[in-house]
Amino acid sequence: MTLNPRLLFVAAILLLASVAADADTYRQSSATAASALQTVDCWFDQRQDWPDLECYWMRVPENHADADSRLISFPLVIFRARQPDESANPVLHLGAGGPGAANHLDRQHSIQDILDAYDALSLDIGRDLYVIDPRGAGLAKPLLTCDRYVEQELKRLTRNLSLVEAWRSSDDDYTYCVESFKQQGIDFNRYNSVSVTQDIEALRKAAAVDQWVLIGVSYAAVYAQFSARYFPATVEALVLDSPVFPAIKKHHNYLQRVLAPYEMLFKFCGDEDGCANDQESEQLQASFWQLHAYLNDNPLPMRVVNPYTQASIPVVLNGERFLSAVAEGIYGDEIFTELKQIMQDLRAGNTRSIYPYVKSLLAYLLDQSYGDVSSDAHFCYEDKPFIDYDLIRQLVDELPAGYIRDTAKLSIDWPDQCERMGIKAGSPELVQAVSIATPTLFLQGTLDAVTPLTDVELQIAHFHNSELLTYDLSHDILGSSSCAEKMAGYFIQHQALGESAEICEQ
Repeated sequence: MTLNPRLLFVAAILLLASVAADADTYRQSSATAASALQTVDCWFDQRQDWPDLECYWMRVPENHADADSRLISFPLVIFRARQPDESANPVLHLGAGGPGAANHLDRQHSIQDILDAYDALSLDIGRDLYVIDPRGAGLAKPLLTCDRYVEQELKRLTRNLSLVEAWRSSDDDYTYCVESFKQQGIDFNRYNSVSVTQDIEALRKAAAVDQWVLIGVSYAAVYAQFSARYFPATVEALVLDSPVFPAIKKHHNYLQRVLAPYEMLFKFCGDEDGCANDQESEQLQASFWQLHAYLNDNPLPMRVVNPYTQASIPVVLNGERFLSAVAEGIYGDEIFTELKQIMQDLRAGNTRSIYPYVKSLLAYLLDQSYGDVSSDAHFCYEDKPFIDYDLIRQLVDELPAGYIRDTAKLSIDWPDQCERMGIKAGSPELVQAVSIATPTLFLQGTLDAVTPLTDVELQIAHFHNSELLTYDLSHDILGSSSCAEKMAGYFIQHQALGESAEICEQ
């Protein structure tokens, strides 16, 4: 099974990653001699208060094992430390995760966000900051995004579609896009974590970097772990923020994984009312699903600003889009305290409090720089072949009756694009837990239902020189906490936290 990667509530919350590949092929890169780093004028306007920066295109073979493979490219932006420590290695930010998510390196405000989130762990301690979009995503060429999906989604947003109707419609879009990319000669077998990690090694050589610190956020943590595993001498330290782990697949802790987002929402502790007791939690849960059903029968019309064109577009807020907007909110932490008010407003026909979450959802669904086809290729190569679907089918009946169970059953055998893409499964070797001696700092949110704290707790024993910091946040800690950024900077400098607990207030 694979799902349209833009259908969030099931795809982003229920589908977690695993990785497999051919380790020998992984280490080799016979075509790397064709790799080259080209200096270019930056493709964005620079602000005067930014540090000195440089822009590049990194050219790599689509297939690192084939000397005759065609060349593809991905962007690199280097921010230079104002007071460089000549003995310090640079920091490489490996992308926005996903897989397929873009860093939006063509937008001034996005670059400012990157500086705000990563300067304290790089530039402020004398280290240059390197930032990329991985192959298939963002500004990379080719960008494996399904433009037809975005075009058709603007039409779907005006209709009260059931979940099945929306999935079927988007499947047609992806079939069209996959066939179009095949006609362009895209080798889908080369858009996965293995190839990205080979790209990272080729970039290191081309940039004449001996070692660097790798920052892996969410799915990009897989690239960081593979780099440390297969090229350990090149990695000084790792900072893994809300990480995905290669060895953890969808069937691991399946019931807990499916239910965690709902349980976190319904039993949240920390708002003005404190923790919900069992009765309050059950009441909220019942009200939540009643509202979902009500909105499917009585959708609310909205007009939402398209975050890319600034045009006001019509949106029919039915129950399915309500769930997707809530799922988008789970990537942050405000939804946990605001859910009750959102539900109260929607019952009164008021969309004011849900508006920011719907707009954020549209930013995801309509993002034409998101490599959703690349995301599917990752799934087909390194995830699907190693998911125990028989176990999931046995467990699914233990889920609560109703929407959760019905949707889980629907998702198990939903048709995918893997055969159409012609993707062969990677070797089972890389599904094994990554054993790493590189100094590693884990940053994890206790409210993270996407890559939960339990995953870190399960895998941390395989990281033999590691430390864990937790925060009462959700996904992407460095994007939310300046304290975490400072702590990461201390760890990078000292490769341990030691007595650093008083650096800042968590």
